[in-house]
Amino acid sequence: MEHTGLIEQSLAVFLQNYHESNVSWVKENNGAPSALEFARIVGRNEPVVFRGAVANWRAIGAWNRNYLSEKMGERPILVAETPDGRADAHVLNPADGVTYFVKPHVSEVPFNQFMDYLVNTRQRNNNHVCGVKYSQSQDDNIHTEYSPLASDIEEYLPWAHAGIEGELQATNLWIGNEKSVTSLHRDVYENLYCQISGVKTFVLVSPYESIHVKERPLPQATYEKQSVGKFEIIPSEPPEKQPHWPTVGMSDGFSNGCRPLRVSLQPGDRCGIIRSLKAVPKKEFVVLYDMDFTASLYHSVDFVRSIAAACNSDGQRMAI
Repeated sequence: MEHTGLIEQSLAVFLQNYHESNVSWVKENNGAPSALEFARIVGRNEPVVFRGAVANWRAIGAWNRNYLSEKMGERPILVAETPDGRADAHVLNPADGVTYFVKPHVSEVPFNQFMDYLVNTRQRNNNHVCGVKYSQSQDDNIHTEYSPLASDIEEYLPWAHAGIEGELQATNLWIGNEKSVTSLHRDVYENLYCQISGVKTFVLVSPYESIHVKERPLPQATYEKQSVGKFEIIPSEPPEKQPHWPTVGMSDGFSNGCRPLRVSLQPGDRCGIIRSLKAVPKKEFVVLYDMDFTASLYHSVDFVRSIAAACNSDGQRMAI
């Protein structure tokens, strides 16, 4: 216990020094950066917003209900559905008292049917319970489900390709409404988000601050839809574990040692999120690049996380 206290004090000093050496806001640039400017941003491992960087895309002005329906029609897409808008989230199952990592119910529906849902839910009373749907497939869907829309965006950005030492892995289009909230999570990709319509709000936590989010392995489960707005949590068979999943929700608040950054994207904005934990509450693109695992950041963060996990082995959140 004495050693644990000393380690917690050392981590607290480490985080204090980290905060004093880094800005407490997300930097913003007008327009797209040069390749050199972006390479420096990547090297500093900091998030940044490029206001209006993709404002010239055809998608920004053209994507409305009529245009999308004409382009996509009855084309099938994968749609995730949950009772509260939180897909891939830690959820306490009242049936057995176990907290699971719960994946959404996924079904294939015609695009126009999904658009009808978005329009109808906007017109309904917010208290009407019918489940929350979100198009969020992550398999390079701009070249599969949404291929009729691919020509409306510019996937290849010279400054991004030159600034990130990694191959482009996927380009995804996600569509939802204000009820869709992305759970706090950690990616092993360099992310570039492009906002097409609506507003997207990010809450960003430094990788070093992951010691505050109570990461732990969780058993996996999936929502099974029973009826309109009614879901059952079904544990995976055979049992599987989701490793290192944050179990602190946005409504729980963060401890004083954690100083998350917040930023909102408007249509035409692009956000580079470099190796951060993030939570995000609307049409949007995300472009994924390989992460450089040879860099010192990955290994130093992994070391801090392993030390925090050892201190938290008794199930309590660290008091720093």
